[in-house]
Amino acid sequence: MVLRIGEEFAGYRIDRELGRGGMGVVYRAVHPRLQSKIVALKVFDPARGGPRGLRLFGREAELVCGLSHPNIVRIHDRDVTDGLCWIEMEYVDGPDVTEVLLDTGAGLDPSRAVRFISDAAAGIDHAHHNKVVHRDIKPSNLLVSTADGRERVLVADFGIARSLEDDATLTGVGRREYSPHYVAPERFVSSLPDHRSDIYSLGATLHRLLTGSYPYPNRGDRELIHAHRSEPAPVPTRIRPDLPEAFDSVIAKAMAKDPDDRYQSCAELAAAARAALSGEVVAEVSRPVHTDSLPRATTSERVGAGTVTGAETVVSQDTTVPASRVRPRRPWMAAAAALTVAFTVALAAGWALAVRAEPDPPTTPVPIAGPGPTATTPSRLTARCHWTIRHFHGDRTYVELPTGHGSRDEPNCILNLGDRTDAVSSVQRAVALCHHIPVDVSGAYDFTTKSAIEQLQKTAGAMADGIYGPRTRTTVLRWPVFRETDGGFAGICRNLD
Repeated sequence: MVLRIGEEFAGYRIDRELGRGGMGVVYRAVHPRLQSKIVALKVFDPARGGPRGLRLFGREAELVCGLSHPNIVRIHDRDVTDGLCWIEMEYVDGPDVTEVLLDTGAGLDPSRAVRFISDAAAGIDHAHHNKVVHRDIKPSNLLVSTADGRERVLVADFGIARSLEDDATLTGVGRREYSPHYVAPERFVSSLPDHRSDIYSLGATLHRLLTGSYPYPNRGDRELIHAHRSEPAPVPTRIRPDLPEAFDSVIAKAMAKDPDDRYQSCAELAAAARAALSGEVVAEVSRPVHTDSLPRATTSERVGAGTVTGAETVVSQDTTVPASRVRPRRPWMAAAAALTVAFTVALAAGWALAVRAEPDPPTTPVPIAGPGPTATTPSRLTARCHWTIRHFHGDRTYVELPTGHGSRDEPNCILNLGDRTDAVSSVQRAVALCHHIPVDVSGAYDFTTKSAIEQLQKTAGAMADGIYGPRTRTTVLRWPVFRETDGGFAGICRNLD
């Protein structure tokens, strides 16, 4: 049921719709007796939630009404009117963090991201101390209120929360509710995850805030389950090289596969993030952590483990936009390590990458000063793009381009599906940074990269190159400009034609 704007319901005057989820709709409304008081009214929709959703809806009110913290959206009242359940909540006059991310492009300023996470951590820890696990921490469930020029983040939507004092959860057998980009791996094998699943999700959220990218982008539900359970934790500096490297360790520990290897409270995670921001040393954790170390579920717990067992998977609605603002990974000084990790991940995910008949040549980048790149497209393709080359400019910047020769610029070269070189990374950085297509800067020419290039070729009318060639280099792609001083993105892209 959808209420009309201006309609009175339970004495409240409905002002406008704020959002909707899996169980109902949230409205901005005027309090029935305090006309100057604006509240958020969450109204259950039987058609969307069903009987089980109704139980969860009531459970949210029961759990959250006992929580009183400046970083948690408060519940004031609840009742049933005309057969419809409703909850009156604190109204937050501001966006959620997903909306804030839309305005930034490449993730938030690190200090702002850390403030947001610190606020959220305080609220989540308060819930944990009161034996409540949120189970759906993500950017769209973090609301931003601004007063006197200071932003404050509040945790919202405890719709699928559970009490740690319960022996069972209201999540039914054969069903799972989670936001797949942020869910902890133990959620796939256990019906009763503890508070550390929220810590994992908060770590995944921090990654999104820092980079603008999902932790494991470009994957469907099945691939996401595998990634959370088996792939190494994401490395934020590969996407955003200007971040302090200590954030890599923070994310690695927060998103460790084994809950025992994570921070044991959200406050610990927030403190580590602040230390990373200020340049303090943050301890490394081993990566990757294999799923053999995960807690083992009983037979009854394994029922309903989503796509792992074939049972039904129910994914909570996440209204966040796709990670279309993926930014370039760490510059080439870490390319060898990045390629090793990418190759391991590719094997684990079962990606069928074509293998070249010839061995991989050295992939060491060749910094070379000289004239800018040519826009001429030779008539015959003669080489493979196994290397990269930097073209420097007078403003102490450069672009990095694929080349078919180890010591000079040879633009007349091609790439094929399955190539794993620095040249592929340079192409992926251009696609992600200058064309805002979410590809993983892994150094492996996979199907996602192929689809992105084909999309750009079609738009530019330059299909003659096949997967990649000199025409794609000069007339299809725009190339990111980097600073000589630190290798960071200079904020502009250049065409070669």
